[in-house]
Parts: sequence; C-alpha cells; structure tokens
Amino acid sequence: MFRKCIVSAAVVAGLLGSFGTFASSRELATAVVQSSGAGEVASFDGVVEAVRQTVVAAQVSGAVVTVDVKAGDAVRAGQVLARIDGRTAEQNVAASEAQVQSARATLSCANCAETNAWVALNCASARSRAARLV
Repeated sequence: MFRKCIVSAAVVAGLLGSFGTFASSRELATAVVQSSGAGEVASFDGVVEAVRQTVVAAQVSGAVVTVDVKAGDAVRAGQVLARIDGRTAEQNVAASEAQVQSARATLSCANCAETNAWVALNCASARSRAARLV
C-alpha cells in the first residue's frame, strides 16, 4: 500500500514537473472573460393563463367529426373550431319537411271537403225550394 502511494506521488510529481516545463517553454494564450449579454439565459417557474376564456357549445347535437384547433391556439371570431356530423340534422330536416307536406295535403283535403259540403248544402237548399214550388 505504501509502495502504491509512493509510485502515485512520483507520477503526479513527474506530471507537474513536465507541465511546469511545458508552460514555461511555451507561452499560453489567455483571454479576459467579459459578459456580452447575448448568451444570457434565465429560467423562471410560473403559470401562464389566458386573459380571456370562452365556453364553446354547439347549437345542435351530433358527433364531432374534426377539431380544427389545438389547446392554446389563437382563434378569431367566426373561425370554425370543430365540425359536427350533420347527417342527424339533415334527417331531422327531411322529416320536418315531410310533416309540413303532410299537413298541407291534409289542409287541402279539408278545404275540398268544406267546398263539397257547401256544394251539397246548396244543392239540398235548391231541391228544398224546388219541392216547395211544386
């Protein structure tokens, strides 16, 4: 153990001696360190919160097909944020239009029935008058 320490000390002394000789025989280039401000880096911990937040709700129900924005994206008024599957809404529109046409047909039949009733009433009145005249 003692022998290893002596050998290690000798190696270190030899290296230091050769370094001193190397340094004295050749001039080393040096530079003064100055702060330029360009490479300064600072880090801070914190939380970033939006100034304004808005709740987004759809006026119709349906499955969301695509979302065109990500969390944190800046958006403008009127910008499409997501697309909803419109097939259910289209089916509801078609069903409503069919109900409207059915109601119009029922109204038309009712108008015809009313007209027929007036015609029948007028015919009956005319027969009654004709029967009195005879």
